[in-house]
Amino acid sequence: MAFAKQGKDVDKSVIRYNCNITLPGIRPETYAYIVNGNDPNNWSDNPRHILDLLKRIVRVSVETMRIIQSFSVLNEYKA
Repeated sequence: MAFAKQGKDVDKSVIRYNCNITLPGIRPETYAYIVNGNDPNNWSDNPRHILDLLKRIVRVSVETMRIIQSFSVLNEYKA
């Protein structure tokens, strides 16, 4: 897996899974949500499983950032 490139610049809106599968339209907020854990490549011998996980990570990242951004600012009392 790799990001697309435009010259020397990395384009994180496109993920190249392999020469046949490219995922375009990855939104910037995907990278704001950090996932802690093990390498998903160790979870399964099914190559499709990795692609499915990647799609889910993108969805969870975008939805999490949408929820976080919808929170109102807390106005805490300061003495």
